[in-house]
Amino acid sequence: MAKKEYKYSEITEKIIGCALKVDQRMRSGYPDDIEVGKRRVDFLIENRVIEIKAVSQPRDSPLAQALNYLAAFILEIGLLISFGSKSLEVKRLIK
Repeated sequence: MAKKEYKYSEITEKIIGCALKVDQRMRSGYPDDIEVGKRRVDFLIENRVIEIKAVSQPRDSPLAQALNYLAAFILEIGLLISFGSKSLEVKRLIK
């Protein structure tokens, strides 16, 4: 359920739900028989709210880059999603 106190929570909760489905399908890592593409992907959703950085582990560099994207594109909300851990990790970025 979307938390009303978060701006654009209806969108971010859908994105997190999709990320959970991907994580469940892929588990921890990418099996050889499933092609996903590059491990690092940026998405701008609905041209107004979200920049997503999908990384193998949340580190300072992707976090800094995501924050820079928020500032450069004058966005308020971002998600930093890590598929590399035993379970999905999501950081909500608010500018």
